Amino acid sequence: MNFVIFQLFLIASFVIFWLIMCFGNLKNRTTQIMGGIFVVLLLMSILVAIFIPKFRFFGVVILILLSPTILYYLIVMKGVHGSISSGDPREMKDAVRLGFTILSGTDPTPKFKKSEKPVIYMTHHFYGGITDNQLMTLVDDNITILAYNVSTLVDKIISLIGGIFVPRGEKGNYEPIKEMIKIEIEKGKNIMVYPEGKNNQNRKSQHEIMEFRSGLFRIAKELGIDIVPVAIKQNHELGFLIIPFKKVEIIVGEPIKTDTLSIEELKSKVKSFFVEKYKS
Repeated sequence: MNFVIFQLFLIASFVIFWLIMCFGNLKNRTTQIMGGIFVVLLLMSILVAIFIPKFRFFGVVILILLSPTILYYLIVMKGVHGSISSGDPREMKDAVRLGFTILSGTDPTPKFKKSEKPVIYMTHHFYGGITDNQLMTLVDDNITILAYNVSTLVDKIISLIGGIFVPRGEKGNYEPIKEMIKIEIEKGKNIMVYPEGKNNQNRKSQHEIMEFRSGLFRIAKELGIDIVPVAIKQNHELGFLIIPFKKVEIIVGEPIKTDTLSIEELKSKVKSFFVEKYKS
């Protein structure tokens, strides 16, 4: 009887997850897969621990492995709820800081001298990155993150932390993005972008750097904006899981002047910064 109940709950979990995928409007297949695995594993481990005594130990072990990720997102979602209610994004950012401080034992907020004029921060997605956007909010309070639409919930979080969504236009057509950056710069905002243009789940390692797209470097050069590279040194993510007691370090480089360097030279300087910091 218990096994029948377990099967019914398992079927229900898949149905619920399918509905979340549909109504949550998830556009990123990787997010669908990772979110689906997490939800199914969580439900299965709870049900196994409750209804199947013979495998209760394994259910409890899986729950323990999932608990840091659950804890982090409970903290973050509380911050999201507070920011939505108050309209103040600082509650969301404080929740991210608190979540990482609890899990890693240190506050990852970087200390550096900020530029007096707007800059473009350039960082890169690490493999399976589910927290890189959130970490970047700790770099600068006065920041606009350029992102693609992912899902209703994720888009809401990105909006709360200062994100705007760029169109997925044709390759080489960077004018719409340039105009968006120009508007934010005129407001006095700093910009955060990913020069790789995407989060490739086929990376061989967390810190593997893919080829940079030229458009963002061309925009920075044409608008006369300095580029500030930001490296996130971490090993706290394993697929969709957050691993506790792993130090997360955000390293902010010196501004790179764009007026005297070619686009290829700019790309080389930013990539060299990443390579150097990840090796050290």
